[in-house]
Amino acid sequence: MSMNEQIMERSKYSDEDRRRVVIEYHIHGTQTKVAKITGIPQRTISDWIQTEWFVEQSQAMEAQNEQLILAKNRKIIDASQDELLDRVLNGDHKLVKTKKAIKRDDGSLEVSEDYELKRIPMPGRDLNITSGTVQDKRRTQLNLPTSISTSQNSQDQLKKVMDDLLGAAKAYDEKLANSIKGEYIEIGDEVADQSLQPATKK
Repeated sequence: MSMNEQIMERSKYSDEDRRRVVIEYHIHGTQTKVAKITGIPQRTISDWIQTEWFVEQSQAMEAQNEQLILAKNRKIIDASQDELLDRVLNGDHKLVKTKKAIKRDDGSLEVSEDYELKRIPMPGRDLNITSGTVQDKRRTQLNLPTSISTSQNSQDQLKKVMDDLLGAAKAYDEKLANSIKGEYIEIGDEVADQSLQPATKK
Protein backbone atom coordinates (compact mmCIF):
# COMPACT_ATOMS: atom_id res chain seq x y z
CA MET A 1 0.00 0.00 0.00
CA SER A 2 1.37 3.39 -0.99
CA MET A 3 1.82 6.30 1.40
CA ASN A 4 -1.07 8.09 -0.32
CA GLU A 5 -3.39 5.16 0.30
CA GLN A 6 -2.23 4.85 3.94
CA ILE A 7 -2.96 8.51 4.58
CA MET A 8 -6.42 8.20 3.08
CA GLU A 9 -7.23 4.89 4.82
CA ARG A 10 -6.31 5.98 8.32
CA SER A 11 -8.15 9.28 7.96
CA LYS A 12 -11.41 9.61 9.86
CA TYR A 13 -12.72 12.02 7.26
CA SER A 14 -14.93 11.07 4.35
CA ASP A 15 -14.31 11.55 0.65
CA GLU A 16 -16.81 14.39 0.79
CA ASP A 17 -14.66 16.14 3.43
CA ARG A 18 -11.57 15.76 1.28
CA ARG A 19 -13.37 17.02 -1.81
CA ARG A 20 -14.49 20.08 0.14
CA VAL A 21 -10.88 20.74 1.16
CA VAL A 22 -9.86 20.54 -2.49
CA ILE A 23 -12.53 23.08 -3.43
CA GLU A 24 -11.76 25.48 -0.58
CA TYR A 25 -8.02 25.25 -1.19
CA HIS A 26 -8.59 25.94 -4.86
CA ILE A 27 -10.58 29.06 -3.91
CA HIS A 28 -8.50 30.45 -1.04
CA GLY A 29 -5.04 28.98 -1.67
CA THR A 30 -3.92 28.73 1.98
CA GLN A 31 -4.07 25.81 4.37
CA THR A 32 -4.80 28.09 7.33
CA LYS A 33 -7.90 29.53 5.66
CA VAL A 34 -9.15 26.08 4.61
CA ALA A 35 -8.64 24.71 8.12
CA LYS A 36 -10.62 27.57 9.59
CA ILE A 37 -13.49 27.11 7.14
CA THR A 38 -13.73 23.31 7.25
CA GLY A 39 -12.70 22.68 10.85
CA ILE A 40 -10.16 20.09 9.67
CA PRO A 41 -6.69 20.43 11.25
CA GLN A 42 -4.08 22.14 9.11
CA ARG A 43 -1.69 19.21 9.62
CA THR A 44 -4.27 16.85 8.09
CA ILE A 45 -4.83 19.20 5.17
CA SER A 46 -1.06 19.42 4.65
CA ASP A 47 -0.86 15.61 4.46
CA TRP A 48 -3.70 15.47 1.93
CA ILE A 49 -2.11 18.12 -0.27
CA GLN A 50 0.99 15.94 -0.68
CA THR A 51 -1.01 12.98 -2.03
CA GLU A 52 -1.42 12.13 -5.71
CA TRP A 53 -5.19 12.02 -5.16
CA PHE A 54 -5.24 15.67 -4.13
CA VAL A 55 -3.13 16.71 -7.12
CA GLU A 56 -5.37 14.77 -9.51
CA GLN A 57 -8.51 16.28 -8.00
CA SER A 58 -7.05 19.78 -8.22
CA GLN A 59 -6.08 19.30 -11.86
CA ALA A 60 -9.52 17.94 -12.70
CA MET A 61 -11.15 20.92 -11.01
CA GLU A 62 -8.94 23.39 -12.87
CA ALA A 63 -9.76 21.70 -16.17
CA GLN A 64 -13.47 21.84 -15.36
CA ASN A 65 -13.26 25.54 -14.45
CA GLU A 66 -11.37 26.24 -17.67
CA GLN A 67 -14.13 24.57 -19.67
CA LEU A 68 -16.75 26.68 -17.88
CA ILE A 69 -14.78 29.86 -18.66
CA LEU A 70 -14.45 28.87 -22.32
CA ALA A 71 -18.17 28.15 -22.52
CA LYS A 72 -19.02 31.55 -21.00
CA ASN A 73 -16.60 33.29 -23.34
CA ARG A 74 -18.25 31.55 -26.28
CA LYS A 75 -21.65 32.84 -25.16
CA ILE A 76 -20.28 36.36 -24.77
CA ILE A 77 -18.75 36.27 -28.25
CA ASP A 78 -21.94 34.89 -29.83
CA ALA A 79 -24.15 37.46 -28.09
CA SER A 80 -21.76 40.29 -29.01
CA GLN A 81 -21.67 39.24 -32.66
CA ASP A 82 -25.46 39.00 -32.81
CA GLU A 83 -25.78 42.47 -31.29
CA LEU A 84 -23.13 43.87 -33.63
CA LEU A 85 -24.84 42.39 -36.68
CA ASP A 86 -28.16 43.89 -35.58
CA ARG A 87 -26.57 47.33 -35.27
CA VAL A 88 -24.84 47.06 -38.62
CA LEU A 89 -28.12 46.11 -40.34
CA ASN A 90 -30.57 48.27 -38.38
CA GLY A 91 -28.48 51.07 -36.90
CA ASP A 92 -27.37 52.13 -33.44
CA HIS A 93 -29.76 52.95 -30.61
CA LYS A 94 -29.54 56.69 -30.00
CA LEU A 95 -31.53 59.10 -27.86
CA VAL A 96 -32.88 61.76 -30.24
CA LYS A 97 -34.35 65.09 -29.17
CA THR A 98 -37.83 65.66 -30.63
CA LYS A 99 -40.28 68.54 -30.58
CA LYS A 100 -44.03 68.25 -30.39
CA ALA A 101 -46.57 70.99 -31.08
CA ILE A 102 -49.92 70.97 -29.30
CA LYS A 103 -52.71 73.23 -30.53
CA ARG A 104 -54.53 75.01 -27.73
CA ASP A 105 -58.18 75.90 -27.67
CA ASP A 106 -57.38 79.51 -28.48
CA GLY A 107 -55.58 78.41 -31.66
CA SER A 108 -52.03 78.99 -30.39
CA LEU A 109 -49.39 76.30 -30.48
CA GLU A 110 -47.54 74.93 -27.46
CA VAL A 111 -44.20 73.40 -28.36
CA SER A 112 -42.74 70.80 -26.02
CA GLU A 113 -39.42 68.95 -26.21
CA ASP A 114 -38.96 65.27 -25.52
CA TYR A 115 -36.44 62.50 -26.15
CA GLU A 116 -37.05 59.36 -28.16
CA LEU A 117 -34.92 56.26 -28.68
CA LYS A 118 -34.38 55.71 -32.40
CA ARG A 119 -32.28 53.50 -34.65
CA ILE A 120 -29.71 55.61 -36.46
CA PRO A 121 -27.66 54.07 -39.31
CA MET A 122 -24.00 53.61 -38.41
CA PRO A 123 -21.66 56.13 -40.09
CA GLY A 124 -19.37 54.78 -42.80
CA ARG A 125 -16.32 55.37 -40.60
CA ASP A 126 -17.78 53.24 -37.79
CA LEU A 127 -18.77 50.51 -40.23
CA ASN A 128 -15.27 50.49 -41.70
CA ILE A 129 -13.62 50.25 -38.26
CA THR A 130 -16.07 47.56 -37.13
CA SER A 131 -15.66 45.37 -40.20
CA GLY A 132 -11.87 45.80 -40.15
CA THR A 133 -11.65 44.84 -36.49
CA VAL A 134 -13.83 41.77 -36.99
CA GLN A 135 -11.75 40.65 -39.98
CA ASP A 136 -8.46 41.16 -38.13
CA LYS A 137 -9.69 39.17 -35.11
CA ARG A 138 -10.87 36.36 -37.35
CA ARG A 139 -7.62 36.23 -39.30
CA THR A 140 -5.67 36.23 -36.05
CA GLN A 141 -7.62 33.16 -34.90
CA LEU A 142 -6.75 31.44 -38.18
CA ASN A 143 -3.06 32.47 -37.90
CA LEU A 144 -3.34 34.57 -41.06
CA PRO A 145 -1.68 37.96 -41.58
CA THR A 146 -3.78 40.97 -40.58
CA SER A 147 -3.70 44.63 -41.52
CA ILE A 148 -1.92 45.23 -38.20
CA SER A 149 0.82 42.67 -38.84
CA THR A 150 1.14 43.85 -42.45
CA SER A 151 1.62 47.39 -41.25
CA GLN A 152 4.24 46.23 -38.79
CA ASN A 153 6.06 44.31 -41.52
CA SER A 154 6.04 47.41 -43.70
CA GLN A 155 7.53 49.46 -40.88
CA ASP A 156 10.24 46.84 -40.34
CA GLN A 157 11.08 46.87 -44.04
CA LEU A 158 11.19 50.67 -44.10
CA LYS A 159 13.49 50.70 -41.07
CA LYS A 160 15.84 48.25 -42.80
CA VAL A 161 16.00 50.45 -45.91
CA MET A 162 16.73 53.50 -43.75
CA ASP A 163 19.48 51.65 -41.88
CA ASP A 164 21.04 50.55 -45.19
CA LEU A 165 20.97 54.13 -46.50
CA LEU A 166 22.50 55.51 -43.32
CA GLY A 167 25.19 52.85 -43.46
CA ALA A 168 26.01 53.70 -47.07
CA ALA A 169 26.13 57.42 -46.24
CA LYS A 170 28.48 56.81 -43.33
CA ALA A 171 30.77 54.69 -45.50
CA TYR A 172 30.81 57.44 -48.16
CA ASP A 173 31.66 60.09 -45.55
CA GLU A 174 34.57 58.00 -44.25
CA LYS A 175 35.87 57.41 -47.80
CA LEU A 176 35.64 61.15 -48.56
CA ALA A 177 37.43 62.04 -45.34
CA ASN A 178 40.26 59.64 -46.12
CA SER A 179 40.68 61.07 -49.62
CA ILE A 180 40.89 64.61 -48.22
CA LYS A 181 43.53 63.56 -45.68
CA GLY A 182 45.68 62.26 -48.55
CA GLU A 183 45.85 65.70 -50.19
CA TYR A 184 47.54 67.49 -47.26
CA ILE A 185 50.49 66.97 -44.97
CA GLU A 186 50.85 68.10 -41.37
CA ILE A 187 52.99 71.20 -40.75
CA GLY A 188 55.92 70.64 -38.40
CA ASP A 189 56.67 72.67 -35.31
CA GLU A 190 59.53 74.49 -37.02
CA VAL A 191 57.16 76.31 -39.41
CA ALA A 192 54.31 76.79 -37.01
CA ASP A 193 55.02 80.50 -36.78
CA GLN A 194 54.78 80.97 -40.52
CA SER A 195 51.68 81.44 -42.58
CA LEU A 196 50.03 78.17 -43.40
CA GLN A 197 50.45 77.21 -47.00
CA PRO A 198 48.82 74.31 -48.83
CA ALA A 199 51.24 71.45 -49.02
CA THR A 200 51.99 69.55 -52.16
CA LYS A 201 50.36 66.22 -52.71
CA LYS A 202 52.27 63.14 -51.64
